[in-house]
Amino acid sequence: MMLRNLRSIAGNYVAAGTVRLVLAGVIEAPEDRKLCSDAIGIELSACRLHADLPVIHQRLMRRHENEPEALRWHLARAGELAGILKQAAVDDFTVDATTRPLGEVAADVIGKAGGLCAAFTPASDRRRSARGAAAQIVGRLQLASAAGRAAPPLPATTPPASPGSATSACSPAPPPSAE
Repeated sequence: MMLRNLRSIAGNYVAAGTVRLVLAGVIEAPEDRKLCSDAIGIELSACRLHADLPVIHQRLMRRHENEPEALRWHLARAGELAGILKQAAVDDFTVDATTRPLGEVAADVIGKAGGLCAAFTPASDRRRSARGAAAQIVGRLQLASAAGRAAPPLPATTPPASPGSATSACSPAPPPSAE
């Protein structure tokens, strides 16, 4: 269901004229990365956010302070997930988010991904967008782990705090000029 929704949403953004798709979430295995890439119709550039485990635990305690069951699950899962992501190596690059401000982390992610929010989109990107090089969207992408365990749902307004997740947003690129 999630991949079908992702495919539909990406298509809607492309039809609206946007040129990049930015996802937030966790991809735990190469086959999950391929499924996401196939759903949106382009090859992904994947970033793994890293934060030290004590910092992740602090963020999770703030996020789930009124959800003791979810807090226990996420605290137990955080270290396990960090190991899974490191072992799976599905990311193209890693950005440290332990102590840096959110805006700085986002700028680093965008810069390392090739300037997703550049003011002008090169002609090669415009050609790729015509083939489905996709759109802009910020969302939470949660895939079941290879072991078949899905994370408990998080509120839509909750920012990601675990390694392997990122949030970023871009403005749509200007329309291609008539060259």
